[in-house]
Amino acid sequence: MSEVQDATQSDATLQAEITSLQGGKWYVHANATNIDLDVFKSLKQVSDELSVYNNMLLRGSRIVMPSVLQKRSVRLAHEGHQGIVKTKALIREKIWFPGIDSMVENMVKFCHACQMVTYKPKREPLWMSPLPTGPWRELSADFGEIHSGKYLLVITDDYSRFPVVEITTSASANTYLTH
Repeated sequence: MSEVQDATQSDATLQAEITSLQGGKWYVHANATNIDLDVFKSLKQVSDELSVYNNMLLRGSRIVMPSVLQKRSVRLAHEGHQGIVKTKALIREKIWFPGIDSMVENMVKFCHACQMVTYKPKREPLWMSPLPTGPWRELSADFGEIHSGKYLLVITDDYSRFPVVEITTSASANTYLTH
């Protein structure tokens, strides 16, 4: 905790945020050159959730981590190589900072150990069938059940993609052999 407190004391952006939060004068730091304005603006957007406790900035019950400790915090949360979702869930319990999600995603995405054990299903390549020589030479057929208990028989010409749809009471082939 003392390390977080010391880092918060030396983080100009968090100090500007704390001063603005306590004094309500956000505009004073809007043009400051020694702070990270993107982080300052992100913090201002959640200012109604921020508070100061024990020389640390909190968002709800989570510590707003100073920039010098952010990578180390993500590394510690990722130590078990649990993947993106579990690492985010673990780190979100205790700390927060702007860009935390993308930092976790990048850490896991470029982690060699995680890539070796992460299952990635292989996608089969699409095989395009050759175009028939003319209309109505090759057909495709399929059934679809509709909510009334009836079926749609859909026959499509593979050349022109023209559909023919019949409403039937059965999906059995015997129904069509007697017609």
